[in-house]
Amino acid sequence: MLNLVPHGICLSSSPQIIALIVASNFAIVLAYFMIPMVLAVLLFRYRMPMPTIITLFGVFIAGCGASHAMDIVTMFVGGNWYWLQVAALAITAVASLTTSAVLMDVLLRPDRWIPSNG
Repeated sequence: MLNLVPHGICLSSSPQIIALIVASNFAIVLAYFMIPMVLAVLLFRYRMPMPTIITLFGVFIAGCGASHAMDIVTMFVGGNWYWLQVAALAITAVASLTTSAVLMDVLLRPDRWIPSNG
């Protein structure tokens, strides 16, 4: 695993492509890390309904951001950093599957998740 080359080596003949990939991934990382922070503030500042679902979405979105951040890192470093990229992708996969399973439960049994007005 140590001898794996960075992605950027393959694209080194086209620095404009590398710059566009890095800039796009960086913009996505910023957005994907800001959204969970805003969700956390909303959860703590206001009594939001369904905090479990909001937390699951936050973890899922942060995992997506981490995978884009690792795309930037492996673009230039390679080697053992690919294992961290795999870990970020695995966390994102678990978070997305968990979020979708909980949302299916909300859809099928809303009375367990949505408080009644009465």
